Amino acid sequence: MPIIFAKDEEDMQQLARHVANIMHATVHDLGNGTLLIVQR
Repeated sequence: MPIIFAKDEEDMQQLARHVANIMHATVHDLGNGTLLIVQR
């Protein structure tokens, strides 16, 4: 499972959306600054 580090919350959200779009996946916010990208 790859881990991607972002410089701030806004960058994290944007990176997650881009990766999810490329993978045809869904982003889930697990809280405490953790996002999980799950492929459909």
